[in-house]
Amino acid sequence: MRLYFRRREEEKIRGINSWTLIYGRRKTGKTTLIKNNLKMDFYALIADSNNAIDLNDNIMKIDDVIKEVKSTLSKGGTAVIDEFQRLPEVFWSMISNWKREGVLVLVASSYGIVNKVFDRNSPLLGLFLPMDNIL
Repeated sequence: MRLYFRRREEEKIRGINSWTLIYGRRKTGKTTLIKNNLKMDFYALIADSNNAIDLNDNIMKIDDVIKEVKSTLSKGGTAVIDEFQRLPEVFWSMISNWKREGVLVLVASSYGIVNKVFDRNSPLLGLFLPMDNIL
């Protein structure tokens, strides 16, 4: 039996209404917090540079994941890309060209990704709000 403890961060997650980058140390419960508290229309865990896994354990190609995320956002939905740091950077430019529709949540377990996403040369600079210290 798994125990689940309520966390003060749950309300913050439920209140996400803009493009957000959630980051923090590995194995601190970011994914569990998202899955239990964010109403999402599409979720993908980036497994490696070519594949991702959805909530139903379907393996998807990264190209198909990106298309599904874009489609979800264009309908005003909420999409989550977990382990975002594994997504090849070529897709960052693609994401930067999208309309700011829906809610896109990126989850990353590397503090280095914060420097990359918010670097002055990043195509994603200015598109995401950082959410740190929640875990």
